[in-house]
Amino acid sequence: MKTLLSYDVVFTPRRSNINDLFMLGCKNVAYLPFGYDPDYFYAAAEAHKEEQAVELIFVGGADSDRVPYIAALQQTGIRIALYGSYWERFKETRQLTLGQAGPGEIRRATAAAKIALCLVRRANRDGHVMRSFEIPAIGTCMLAEDTAEHREIFGEEGQATLYFLTIPEMLQKARWLLEHQPERERMARVAHRLITTGRHTYCDRLSTMLDLAKANQCDSR
Repeated sequence: MKTLLSYDVVFTPRRSNINDLFMLGCKNVAYLPFGYDPDYFYAAAEAHKEEQAVELIFVGGADSDRVPYIAALQQTGIRIALYGSYWERFKETRQLTLGQAGPGEIRRATAAAKIALCLVRRANRDGHVMRSFEIPAIGTCMLAEDTAEHREIFGEEGQATLYFLTIPEMLQKARWLLEHQPERERMARVAHRLITTGRHTYCDRLSTMLDLAKANQCDSR
């Protein structure tokens, strides 16, 4: 924490800790969203979605506050692919987990699913996560937790994704997306275009960091 004070600019992917960093004494704090690597996450004709057995995919660690969401989906009979660490620790998800997987397998599994669930990490006070960009980059319809950052990226409800605040709302919107293929595919296309043409790669993020750092140096002269 002390070394942060030595930096000209501190970048954070979460707005929730910007004031914390200023209170720590950082001179210049900037919000910089997560991004995606287009070498690993891209749309490809690797799966015929409507012929796949998986209806919904979630990729991420098994935080205890995430377990009720996955358990509720499983109880509805929706066919789930669950990837990530520690899901075997919970009885509700032990039989569902497919464990860890590399980027290629995750890309193919996401492309094969009709919906990809996007949950933020409450432990990190996140408003979005890396999957917020990876899912639309792959071209799968995203069902996203309702946050200010998600709405900033994807716009209002129904433009590029559907949002939810509660488990019942998530279940209702998951069923709606599964039953409305044209709208599901339309939103997936819009989200894909937003992300892939909107300068959201990690290379773009690095350019932003360098430009702001350079501007900060010029201002300090």
